[in-house]
Amino acid sequence: MRPEFCVQPGGLERVRKEQRKNVHAFIRGKTVEAPDDPGRPQSVYYNPYLYSTFVTSSGLPFMVLAADYAQIICDENTPHSVNLYGSVTLGPYQAPLCPHCMEEAVASPLHHRGQDGHEHLWMCGTCEHEFRSKKGATRFEEVPRTTEAK
Repeated sequence: MRPEFCVQPGGLERVRKEQRKNVHAFIRGKTVEAPDDPGRPQSVYYNPYLYSTFVTSSGLPFMVLAADYAQIICDENTPHSVNLYGSVTLGPYQAPLCPHCMEEAVASPLHHRGQDGHEHLWMCGTCEHEFRSKKGATRFEEVPRTTEAK
């Protein structure tokens, strides 16, 4: 059985509304022995304040549809992380939620790389607010609007 990436819509809506964690996303599968040479991992994560699904961690966020194996790493020193191995199937690029109007999948990237190579700057297609994400951030930051000179 290949791992299934599950996000329950009701729980997702509740965590966004209440701004409190609740268990509503998980990876379903069975425990198996890891192959001797699993290949290069594809790192993925889930953050309900940013996306509605599991997405890739590096580069632009793409929806995770399937993988041969999922390795879930849980220890006291690092947040939970997930590495996928084998054949990994990615879905469409996932535009984030706008932190201002909370509309989903309406943002388009303005640029992809900051000084550290891990920053994205977005503009919402609904309310036209600009916001940024940085690697490791749990929420987006709004970019202050500049006032035009008269």
